[in-house]
Amino acid sequence: MNEEIRKLPKRNIVLYLSIVVVLISLTFKASYAFFTASVENTTTPTNSVVQTAELKINFGSNASYINATDLSLMTAEEAATSTNNVSRFKVTNTGSVAGKYRLYLSNYSITENLVHADFKWKLTVNGTNYTGTFYDLFNGKTATDGVIASSTVDIPLVSSDISLANNSEHDCEFRIWIEETEQNQIGLTNGSFSGQIKLIAINN
Repeated sequence: MNEEIRKLPKRNIVLYLSIVVVLISLTFKASYAFFTASVENTTTPTNSVVQTAELKINFGSNASYINATDLSLMTAEEAATSTNNVSRFKVTNTGSVAGKYRLYLSNYSITENLVHADFKWKLTVNGTNYTGTFYDLFNGKTATDGVIASSTVDIPLVSSDISLANNSEHDCEFRIWIEETEQNQIGLTNGSFSGQIKLIAINN
């Protein structure tokens, strides 16, 4: 075989090698695209089911937008059972292999007065809790006319990949509330916040 290749004109050898390189490149690109595909909500506040590859985020009868205006003060215990401050959704994997993903806050708008440690959030994914404050999420970001907003810069809600076995699903919910501290918090009750939960699939 090697002897036959040596007898071929150099132009043919270069052509064969070029074809092999192209085929390898196409195979690599196809595999890479499958594992790095992203899944995200629609850009309008409507019910949505959106999917790419094998992962899907489903808001069911809930609107994909999270909206909060004229927020009331409540304790952490009250926030845990309130039905007015929560968005519920499912993440499903309908494929034949396990997947990984992360969740982000996307398409958000928040008034500056709510960039505060007393404005809190809790993300629950399949029984695992991720918590934080809106001060942690938005402190240092630039406001325009008193509002921090972006449709292009996503904010991570989790710091590590979430694994999801094939043919399974995660029940999720995202809660927000202003936690009562028995101090003067009147300045926090007249702000507004809106945003969407975004899912991005991770390359395994």
